Amino acid sequence: MEENVDITYWIERAKQIATLAHEGQKRNSGSPYIEHPIRVASKVEDRLKPIALLHDVVEDTLITLKDLEDLKFPSYILDAVDLLTHKKGDTNVTYWNKIMTNPDAINVKLRDIEDNLASIPSVYARSKYAKALDLFKKAGYSL
Repeated sequence: MEENVDITYWIERAKQIATLAHEGQKRNSGSPYIEHPIRVASKVEDRLKPIALLHDVVEDTLITLKDLEDLKFPSYILDAVDLLTHKKGDTNVTYWNKIMTNPDAINVKLRDIEDNLASIPSVYARSKYAKALDLFKKAGYSL
């Protein structure tokens, strides 16, 4: 972990940004989207909470990784958020393999999948998550 990281500050800052960025967005269930990253964050250790709170921000909102860089988020947070952002053109397998290069991203992604599976996902989503979990399990990671 980077030295002099005030994790309480970064958790609060990430929560503020995620709340504003996801404002008005809804989950398929109709619940406010922000509840999802908050639940994911509640399942990880403090140093990973900013990553969990921001894990969908770059992919699903107008916030960019550059915006987060400009706000001086620590590099370990930026690196994991970048990996957790499914890039256009990347297959799911490519995306998951990139995540597996970073233990912080893996931990948050597993909690993300766990939360998504708890929300009664579609048949497609269940199949996709099963493939992801199988790939992670083969690499030694599991829920």
